[in-house]
Amino acid sequence: MALPNDIFDQFMNACEQAKEPNSALKSALSFTREKGIK
Repeated sequence: MALPNDIFDQFMNACEQAKEPNSALKSALSFTREKGIK
């Protein structure tokens, strides 16, 4: 599977920009970090 180089940067940005604490986004971000996805 090929992903754009900045896809995870965009994802992390979306998590950080969310106005309300969004547990689903935070959980997904935590999962990607645990898997070593950079």
